[in-house]
Amino acid sequence: MANRLRTDLLLDLRRRSVPGVSLRDSRTVEVAGPVPQLYRLFGVFMRVAASLTDQQPYC
Repeated sequence: MANRLRTDLLLDLRRRSVPGVSLRDSRTVEVAGPVPQLYRLFGVFMRVAASLTDQQPYC
């Protein structure tokens, strides 16, 4: 399930072009922006990923 989630999220990044996020390869993204905004976006991503996989974030 986790691999499918990662693949789906990467495909979504390619389609929607999230501002400040660019895909480097199939496992890596690069982000640019103010640090507070990046922390907020990362928090949103972790909450969504945790809710879809029923696994708590470990980082």
